[in-house]
Order: sequence, then structure tokens, then C-alpha cells
Amino acid sequence: MTETIDMTPTWTAAAHVYCAALEAGTGKGQQMAREEIMRMARQYDAALDERKELIAALEGMIEMATHHAMEPEERRDILSNARAAIAEAKGE
Repeated sequence: MTETIDMTPTWTAAAHVYCAALEAGTGKGQQMAREEIMRMARQYDAALDERKELIAALEGMIEMATHHAMEPEERRDILSNARAAIAEAKGE
């Protein structure tokens, strides 16, 4: 059986590499570090936007479940799942 090891660096590890390049790298290395930092910032901003959209959608589910006719068990499950997802998205 083949085992796959995820070697993807964390954002923190990548930031350390880019900071080192900014401090001690060549001109080209410094430029590449700036570009990567900006790319990371754009990705982070996009992730925050997606998080906001997810929370809004889940809050909409809660609103729907509290105002529409449905079976009590179904309502309870929708509310419970949406509230748990919101808490997770907010980091609670």
C-alpha cells in the first residue's frame, strides 16, 4: 500500500521563507517574495469572503427553518447543523 505524505507548507512556514528572502535575498528573490506575499494576501482575502458567504447562507437556513412549516425533527437537524457550521466557520 502506498502512503502519501502531504508536504504542503503552512502559511506561517511560507511567510518565514519570504521574510528571509526579503531580508537577505537577491533583488530577484526579494521581488519574488513580494509577489508571493501579495498572492497569499489575495488568497486570504478570498477565503474570508467565502467564509462570510458561508455564514450568510447558513444563517439563511436558520431563518428558513424557524419560519417555514416542517417536521420538528427536520427543523431541529437543520438548526443544529447550521449552528455548528457557523460556529466552526467563526472559529468558535
